[in-house]
Amino acid sequence: MREGRPALAVQLTAAATALRDVAGLPPLSGARMERYLAPARHLGEPAVTRLWARGLAMTSDEAVALALDAGPGTGNTVALTTLGSDQGPTAPPGMLTPREREVVALVASGRSNKAIAKDLFISPATAARHVANIMGKLGFNSRAQIAAWAANQPPYISDQTEDPPSMRQA
Repeated sequence: MREGRPALAVQLTAAATALRDVAGLPPLSGARMERYLAPARHLGEPAVTRLWARGLAMTSDEAVALALDAGPGTGNTVALTTLGSDQGPTAPPGMLTPREREVVALVASGRSNKAIAKDLFISPATAARHVANIMGKLGFNSRAQIAAWAANQPPYISDQTEDPPSMRQA
């Protein structure tokens, strides 16, 4: 995905997700999806959700034209998703919430669910649910994979000496 264009990355990732689904291909891995979508976080969840919905609604020609920075195509097009569904736009899969990013930082620092719960003032069951959600979104099956992934993320996730955003004093 092109650097410095997070809105474009969200739309193209959504279009690629839809195209893969239509073609019967497996979805992108959660970690790859997160890598594409992370730069768009500053746009806010509502904007990312709208961009995701636009990407899902594109035809294949529109997606290619957008990727090539051209206008919409006029040739034969294939809709990437079923239009007119009763469902509203869904958030992109793999998009970690701020709380989940905090939990990632704590998992990466080696904390147990009980220690995470104590640090974040939540129950151990809630901490375990967050860890499970993170694994599902990123396509991982171990805490070690989360920690390895976190090492390649922004400082507030990968730097265990720095507190996650909600842990900092305002």
